[in-house]
Amino acid sequence: MKVHFYSGIRDISGCKELEIDHVENAGFLIASLCNRYGEDFRQKIYSDDTLILINGCHIKKLGGDDAVLNPNDRIDILQVVGGG
Repeated sequence: MKVHFYSGIRDISGCKELEIDHVENAGFLIASLCNRYGEDFRQKIYSDDTLILINGCHIKKLGGDDAVLNPNDRIDILQVVGGG
């Protein structure tokens, strides 16, 4: 499965995308990424301005941490950027 990082999340991870082995659900994926990238990543990923999309659908609509993941899924993690 591929994880794509955008904006501030990309800055912390230091990469644009990551291919990882299949994990059972979104909670396991997030925990794995937090362990890999550290406390700054953990704080950003759990902030209200961070979106996690699974194949273009918001993680909350798919069950949150319990969302089932498949080997060919595309995960996008990004921070909402405001402006005017």
